Amino acid sequence: MSEPTKIAIRPLTFWDTYRSAGVILMALTERSAAYQAVGSRPVLRLALRAILLPVFNHLATSGYGAFVEDHLAGWLYLSGRQGTQYVSILAVHPEWRRRGIGRALMAFAEDQARALKRKWLVLDAVVENAPAISLYEGIGFRRAPWRLYRCLSNTSLPVRTEGIRLRRLIGPSAWRAHQRITVADLEAGDAWGAAILSRFLFEDPARWLGRRWLAMAEGKPDAYVCVRGPRTHPSLYLAAPGPWWGTPEALAAIAAALGTLGKTPPGIDLSLGSTGHHDAAREALQSLGFVEQPAQRMKLLKPLGEEG
Repeated sequence: MSEPTKIAIRPLTFWDTYRSAGVILMALTERSAAYQAVGSRPVLRLALRAILLPVFNHLATSGYGAFVEDHLAGWLYLSGRQGTQYVSILAVHPEWRRRGIGRALMAFAEDQARALKRKWLVLDAVVENAPAISLYEGIGFRRAPWRLYRCLSNTSLPVRTEGIRLRRLIGPSAWRAHQRITVADLEAGDAWGAAILSRFLFEDPARWLGRRWLAMAEGKPDAYVCVRGPRTHPSLYLAAPGPWWGTPEALAAIAAALGTLGKTPPGIDLSLGSTGHHDAAREALQSLGFVEQPAQRMKLLKPLGEEG
């Protein structure tokens, strides 16, 4: 039986970061469609590897390396704000995978977060990277909302829209409605992490960029609807308090928002405001031909103490 790998974790110098940029870019390309697109363009790839990645990682994050003897086997870049520690990049050299490097780096990240009195440890992961997600969940991370519904046929939605009124939102009023209603959705459907998840509302343009409306129905609080993307396959986001979830009024609000496109799209992606909302609407949406799909990326969070 071989001896366990002895791992030393210490801060990275700029030279460490610079000479490792190619491996980091390779790891990011494996996980991200955006980086795959960059990788197909030699000039952009060279600029990322030689300048952008090393400079950004060195100046904007705290970098740490996992060393096995003299070999730099893994990289960890951390940043923090508002009581939260973010794992910006976690990568392991292909030759050193499945040797405990990733787990050691995550343990180090948590130790650092606790030493700095952070309340949450947060990272982003590609949904298809099942081994990494299994590692994170095995050490106490939980998934933020990460699924959507997709319909590739019958997207005219045979739903009556009488009794639903849409009021167009623009500018600051749209942002305030998005924040107010999405927070209410999260508090009802993801109470365990609503306080931290609400901090990330600005980071997902699918939820606040595009055409936005308040949806109103008699006897119900307001809901928020956003449609963006190409008319041939738009993305629709619906946030609402619990009384809307999976109801005919919610389906009518979705249909009414799609009706503003003027032409029936051949496909639609629909995201809902929280895990609870997603689960409550499953039966109603599946009856209209929607199918559950994972999103491309997910946010994972680990509480390190009581949320302040």
